[in-house]
Amino acid sequence: GTCGYSHGGGAHSGSSARGGGRGYGTGAMGNGASASSMQFVLTVMTSDGHWERLRFSPESNFDQQGTAFLNARGLKPAFRAGLVSKMRSMVDTRQAEDSVDIVDLI
Repeated sequence: GTCGYSHGGGAHSGSSARGGGRGYGTGAMGNGASASSMQFVLTVMTSDGHWERLRFSPESNFDQQGTAFLNARGLKPAFRAGLVSKMRSMVDTRQAEDSVDIVDLI
């Protein structure tokens, strides 16, 4: 029965750690159980055939991050709305990874 006892101790320490839920969103490096701590990766195929990775989390400012992604790669701002809506839909469906052709974002 010693195995069962040690399991009980583990569960107890876990529940007490969960009790301190005041700093919500600060523990992004936590156990990944909540959607807010998830990391998403959208791989975008640019017009010249390169694959570019955009990493984001649900707390990200999607507009800001989408704009920065496009600027950094010299892509047109016209793609931003489609890019942002794609990011939002990934978070809504909890799809951690997806890929898209840049021309489909117009």
